[in-house]
Amino acid sequence: MFVMSQRKRQKKLLDVWFLALTNVQRTVSHGYVSISNILIMAAWGTVLCCIGIFAILQNKIH
Repeated sequence: MFVMSQRKRQKKLLDVWFLALTNVQRTVSHGYVSISNILIMAAWGTVLCCIGIFAILQNKIH
């Protein structure tokens, strides 16, 4: 049961990563690279890095 929930969590993580990447690509392709967008991307990057590190650490613990 626990393994299943962890797998779902990892899939959700991948979906979030994919969504963020597509958003970044769309932003870059449209040329909307303004300061606010860079700040938003930086914030997203930080959040995603934290989530990724947390997931890796959790996998190491179990």
